[in-house]
Amino acid sequence: MHFSSDTKLWELEAAFPAMKGQFISGGDFLTGSNAEKTLAQLHSEQPAWGPEDILYGLENLHRVSDSKVQLVWPLPHASLVYLPAAKKQHTAFAVLAAGGAYGAVCTMVEAMPVAARLNALGFDCFCLNYRTAVPESFVSGLMPQPLDDLADALRLIAENRTVFDVDPNTILIREKLYYRDVPQADIWQASGEHARWAPGIMASRSRCCWRLLTHLSAWRSIRQARSGIISARGCSEVTILRSS
Repeated sequence: MHFSSDTKLWELEAAFPAMKGQFISGGDFLTGSNAEKTLAQLHSEQPAWGPEDILYGLENLHRVSDSKVQLVWPLPHASLVYLPAAKKQHTAFAVLAAGGAYGAVCTMVEAMPVAARLNALGFDCFCLNYRTAVPESFVSGLMPQPLDDLADALRLIAENRTVFDVDPNTILIREKLYYRDVPQADIWQASGEHARWAPGIMASRSRCCWRLLTHLSAWRSIRQARSGIISARGCSEVTILRSS
């Protein structure tokens, strides 16, 4: 199975039937005329969507698919793409929530390349395809549905900790990053009611910002999440999660 910048979008779902609707979730991006576009054409329309990064993620997906693990885990209203490391070195794991202006979740572009790099570092990864806006959202609102989906994801992982062989108390959460050239990540450390910021290390091939969330109590709800802006040669919209 070989992919290149000339690979068409419809070929991705044909190659990985279990991933139907997961590469870019929300809406119908991979249907109609879009399905005939190549990765190179996609890049010409979306300059930040580099074919090299997408191909890096696809190569890793191919590896995982060949291992016969269950790629997609359903949630009550969303789904998780499970990408385990080939040579696991950590019981900490990563939850990646790609952006898309809440109209789509661009997992193929923003989450899978990062997962590939973290897999190479020995971390298992889960890509969350959370709920996005529908026409009714402009009346009733979308929030906190994506946050509820993240809570459901963390709950599923915790309930299947022995299946995944992970520590549900140590989580890497990738948040929406709007600037790629970030030289240093931050680590968010939370323990009970006490929390502090600490310097971190870049752990991403595409230079994404990470926070390591360590907690003592079980995740029951993340409705208390708050958002803020962190400056690091650019701005990142972050969600700081607190255990209930």
